[in-house]
Amino acid sequence: AAAYEQIQRIAGALLERGLSAERPLMILSGNSIEHALLTWASMHIGVPAAPISPAYSLIDPEVARVKHAVTLLTPGLVYAEDATTFDRAVSQAIPSGTEVAALTGRFSSRAHTPFEKLIVEASPEVERAHRAVAADTVAKFLFTSGSTRLPKAVINTHRMLTSNQQMHTQCYPFLHDEPPVLMDWLPWHHTAGGNANMGTVLSNGGTIYIDAGKPTETAMSQTVANLREIAPTVYYTVPRGLEMLIDELRRDT
Repeated sequence: AAAYEQIQRIAGALLERGLSAERPLMILSGNSIEHALLTWASMHIGVPAAPISPAYSLIDPEVARVKHAVTLLTPGLVYAEDATTFDRAVSQAIPSGTEVAALTGRFSSRAHTPFEKLIVEASPEVERAHRAVAADTVAKFLFTSGSTRLPKAVINTHRMLTSNQQMHTQCYPFLHDEPPVLMDWLPWHHTAGGNANMGTVLSNGGTIYIDAGKPTETAMSQTVANLREIAPTVYYTVPRGLEMLIDELRRDT
């Protein structure tokens, strides 16, 4: 209930700023509580959310793919969790007239809106906007990998997301029997983590713990420690992650 209230309040701030299907929300940073709240707030009122792979901002010194995404979407608000980390991308790719919000840090080239300023009093406009959301309303823009050319923005509608969850629960009916618990590292700019896994939690009243580990030689130990602590009821990862996890299970009864 507290999270839903926050989602409604953030949705009010997005409406105040004139976000819409033509002026979506863009998120540059990775998985976090604030990332989830912003995404669900925008989807709640029919504003598409566009999570961008953090690698686009942090690896390429020219941030060409971030610039490309901005050109395609003309975002009404850009969120970067830590301003210092995403300073280069924002300075080079985000137009000066576009509002940028952050949770921590500072940008060298501009002022930003602190995340807490996006939590305002909920207004009747939020409920009206929510009631206007339909099956074919755009929920998200997810970008392709861009391995051969500049990434494409793929439309994800609310119908697509809910159909995906219906498929999941028909394949795995145990998800209805007990609210699922996930401990998950999969990135939300990709459909597996951001749509399938987050949707499983939403549609079945479950819980998600954000895993700071991942299936690499240096970060798998964090995932294993988290799995010992949380003991999720369902676990998803990439094939390499399953391979590494089997090795850990064989070593540690």
